[in-house]
Amino acid sequence: MLIGMKKEEVDLFLIASLKKGVEGKTNIALNTKAPLFIDRNNNIGMQYVLQNNLYSTQHLL
Repeated sequence: MLIGMKKEEVDLFLIASLKKGVEGKTNIALNTKAPLFIDRNNNIGMQYVLQNNLYSTQHLL
């Protein structure tokens, strides 16, 4: 349970950013360090920032 959210009722989202790279190629990066948790039954959400270095704010796909 995450601050009153039941895991069965929560959707997890990662923020994606798209940037033009070399030769016009589009680079996609995900923020895996601060996922969004949305409780679909109670219409509340939160962004949780992980306090370790295992994840990145710019994880390239």
